[in-house]
Amino acid sequence: MAVRPSSTRTTTSSGTRSSAGSDLLSLERLVKATLSTAWDISADLNYLHQEGHLKKPATCVPLMSPGRRHERALKHATLIREDPHAPGEWGKRGARDIDVLAYGCAQTRFLDSAGTYPPGQENCLTLQRGTTFAACPWIPQCGKFAPVYASCDAAVVVTNLHNFIDGTLKIGLNLDGRPTTGLTIREFVVRTSHAVVIDEIDQFQSNVVDKCATQIVLHTRRPWESAPQQFDTDAKHLPLRVESSLVTSVSHVRLMAESLLLAICHGALHLTVSDDDVTRRRSGGGQNTGWRLANARDRELDF
Repeated sequence: MAVRPSSTRTTTSSGTRSSAGSDLLSLERLVKATLSTAWDISADLNYLHQEGHLKKPATCVPLMSPGRRHERALKHATLIREDPHAPGEWGKRGARDIDVLAYGCAQTRFLDSAGTYPPGQENCLTLQRGTTFAACPWIPQCGKFAPVYASCDAAVVVTNLHNFIDGTLKIGLNLDGRPTTGLTIREFVVRTSHAVVIDEIDQFQSNVVDKCATQIVLHTRRPWESAPQQFDTDAKHLPLRVESSLVTSVSHVRLMAESLLLAICHGALHLTVSDDDVTRRRSGGGQNTGWRLANARDRELDF
């Protein structure tokens, strides 16, 4: 199934800090932060429309991964008391949150009890028709994908950093007049929005580096744990012509890496402003604990 996006939109991406050992708690906080931000923006849009700054009503939609939405809806429901005089922690906003998170599957009444799919793992796109697969015919009316359809017409879309970086649209989308499939959330919001606002940019940078970057140890004081050192042994299993084509480049990398580490250990090079007189004078004595810019601290190495 495909939906057509609107051409005017602003997307905000919000996130919260967490430790590596609290992924589940982090996800719950991200959901709460996303919903809270969406409701606040919705209230602002309604106010702007009432004051005449917007010609027509504008909507704000929280866009989250549908994988665990139903589970989060059940957790939110446990926080709301049935007594109307004691609405619980969430109150009216909690009821609205459940409306956004919860959904039902129309296939359930047609399935055997033993073949019921857990919420978030429904066979929406894997229905078998003979030897081919087909999409569920209820997708356009399904609450699981309602946020995707609503996002295409919304003025503002709010998502969290994890969904922005790793999320994908589970259904097809007509983008620029062409049908697409497997579109990522980041491509969707960048290509269909006039502006993208990212909250906590340092957390965003950290998540992007963790997901997109790899590392290799070029030199270490521990014996035979760096890649160039291991090459000395592994190269003996390669044909001579392959080893001869690599030995020069690997030797240059090993020489530069070893010289750099030794220079830092001996104090010939400094990586902090407080230890480097030249950099401290150039920066006016200010501290720089943020991101390192390319070529910002290059030094010539004399061999």
